[in-house]
Amino acid sequence: MKKVLAIALALAMLLGLSSTAFAAVTQEDIIGVWDMDIVGMANMMGMDEDMESMLPLLQLMNYTMEFTADGKYIMLMSAFGEEEKTEGTYAIEDGKISMDGGFATDIALENDVLTITEDGATLTFTRSTGKTVSEEEQMAALMALLGGGAEPDVGMLPVDPVEPDEPAEPVAGGKLEIVQENLHFVESYSNYDLYVYAKVQNVGDREIKLNDSVLEVYNANGEVVASKEYGDANAAYLLPGEYTYLKMVIYDQLAEEPTNYKLTVVERTDKDTRNDRYPVTTDLQLGVVQGYRTVDYMYATVTNPTNETVYDMEVVLTLLDDAGNILLMDDQMFFDMGLCPGSSMTVRIEIEEYMKDYFEENGLKPAVVDAIAFTEVDLDD
Repeated sequence: MKKVLAIALALAMLLGLSSTAFAAVTQEDIIGVWDMDIVGMANMMGMDEDMESMLPLLQLMNYTMEFTADGKYIMLMSAFGEEEKTEGTYAIEDGKISMDGGFATDIALENDVLTITEDGATLTFTRSTGKTVSEEEQMAALMALLGGGAEPDVGMLPVDPVEPDEPAEPVAGGKLEIVQENLHFVESYSNYDLYVYAKVQNVGDREIKLNDSVLEVYNANGEVVASKEYGDANAAYLLPGEYTYLKMVIYDQLAEEPTNYKLTVVERTDKDTRNDRYPVTTDLQLGVVQGYRTVDYMYATVTNPTNETVYDMEVVLTLLDDAGNILLMDDQMFFDMGLCPGSSMTVRIEIEEYMKDYFEENGLKPAVVDAIAFTEVDLDD
């Protein structure tokens, strides 16, 4: 959600642009708190396809602008438990407003509606009533936008070993399906860290992108006690039959184990990017003696079978038990590093001691490592 807040903040900077002339407004006229119309802001920015797709999310946020009597402004944007606050100065002279010493902008005020017009697009502020959209209401609306919105199933924790199902019949178009998911509740500094891992597969007959993900965590009363958007989705561009792994982590927020959770993934057709995958073999070595320590390692050996050097490769390593449950996920990126034609390299990642302790305390037994080696290719280049 920080991405959404950042976009809105960038849009707000348009207040420093010039526009057409309106009736004069004085500083005394605009002192107070105003609610902003996000649709007008998007139109002023230029409503393209990407902006239009983001608009439903932007409309879920609370966005206010406060003008104070001493020439200061406070922009406050909040959504889904996160908040962005920006402060600066403004000045009004001859019916024009300038922000932080920028260009003067013509404004108009009528019936407690403040308007700014740029190239025919109107940005509107109204006197704030103090009413805001709660985080719970925002999450409910977001889930509805994503095609969810149903109450979480009771008894989702703990996650039992899942027997592999028969391959699903391909459906028309790209279609994502969560074929495995596991939650781990690991003691942290003052509270607990919550890890949710998922194996996500394209069961459709066309390529598709894992575009977004939303995690909601509930207590025994069905109340949302934590939430997160945008997980770590590696190799997110999936051909039919391909799968990838998703990780979502909520750090040090929960004092007790949650009762339920709900994970939602969002797909999107993307013809501008693809992932090229490369052959990889894996190994798991437990109890390796290194001096005074005994360590556990995950290994992945990647080969470049092409006739060209491959740059910017990423390798995702996933630790599984013998039933296919996901215990751990980590990755290694090689920016500006190349793998020569026909050559191989091995990635080694150590399993941290606190995770080893967690596995032992909960009877979890690492068995195998799965890995995906890939690069991201921009098809516009």
